[in-house]
Amino acid sequence: MSRRRPPERPKKNLESPLPQVGKRPSSGLMLLAIGIAWIVCGVVALTSFSASWKFIPAIFFVGVGFLWLRGAAVTFSRHERRSEGR
Repeated sequence: MSRRRPPERPKKNLESPLPQVGKRPSSGLMLLAIGIAWIVCGVVALTSFSASWKFIPAIFFVGVGFLWLRGAAVTFSRHERRSEGR
């Protein structure tokens, strides 16, 4: 019974950057617009609902809006970092 050696890994070329795999990142302005829309929905829910449970959807809507805004901020910071490197 002979043992087979595992195939050797190819040598990495550290000089060339890796290509981006998958879909392109979302536009920062689109993420910002969606985040603002969620926050506006939270404010509308807080001011227009009459029941005492209006705080639950309002907090949820504003929280989701902040998540979208965080994504927009990360996207803008990545674009700035990428443009500085050129």
